[in-house]
Amino acid sequence: SGAAIGQTASQNNNSQNAAFRVKNPSFEKGEFKGTILQQNGAVELRLEEATFLDCIDGWVYCYKGNSTYRIRPDGSELHLVLENDVIEQPVLKNGWIYYTKTLLNLEGVGDTTLYRMRPDGKENMAYSIGKISSYQVEGEWIYYSDFHAHLYRIKPDGSGRQLLFEECDRFFVRNNTIYGSTDGGIFWSCQADGGNRKEIYRNQSQNIGLLECDGSYLYFYIRSASVRDTLCRIKTDGTGFLELCKENGGVHTHIVEVKDDWVYFTQAFLVDYETPVFMHRVRTDGTGYQQLFEG
Repeated sequence: SGAAIGQTASQNNNSQNAAFRVKNPSFEKGEFKGTILQQNGAVELRLEEATFLDCIDGWVYCYKGNSTYRIRPDGSELHLVLENDVIEQPVLKNGWIYYTKTLLNLEGVGDTTLYRMRPDGKENMAYSIGKISSYQVEGEWIYYSDFHAHLYRIKPDGSGRQLLFEECDRFFVRNNTIYGSTDGGIFWSCQADGGNRKEIYRNQSQNIGLLECDGSYLYFYIRSASVRDTLCRIKTDGTGFLELCKENGGVHTHIVEVKDDWVYFTQAFLVDYETPVFMHRVRTDGTGYQQLFEG
């Protein structure tokens, strides 16, 4: 576990990991297998009895047992990052890896705390901001929501915490603009400091949920009375509503990625008390739907 966050933090390069990603991850007898895609080709990596976390800045992060490790995509340079600590939702920003860790409280409910560390696990520190449900690092701020659906932002050094909104179910920060949703089917946008809030879309007669924002479009589902999801999009100015994939039998829609004019998403199919999850894709104009594979 980490110490409390300090007063200052040095800022390094704002490198992101666009060169590495995993294709077709799978598990066989507790062993992770996946193809690590690189700019100069692809290499197969197998991590015995390890669970994949993410590819960050030229390293594959994984956990084995209760500890976090990193290894090069070619299988070399295995290093222990955190002993008896498993990280979740890692994000690299300005030379720091921000991550969360969830522990069960006395009532058996998970309490999620935000941390940061150097990529090698050093200078591991916890933010003293209580339980959080989600976060995003954008510009000079960390935006996060708590389990009361309050939206805050705080400086990376732990100072300057600001309450932006007291009701926010889900949010995304893109190009110094916050896009969010509130309970009751309302999507909105505002400035990065919470000012100039505007309503984008309202649908209070159906069950809807915000899934993703790429800066140009909001992607969301509309859930029917028969518990089937229709994947939709709308422009961030509130125009251009379009159904991308209508009630193909799935529910619990989750967008994995919007890339190269494709929306990659998963859905569960509720059959005989089992919930197989399938990966799908559809073009951002609603054409070319494909079911890719069962997860």
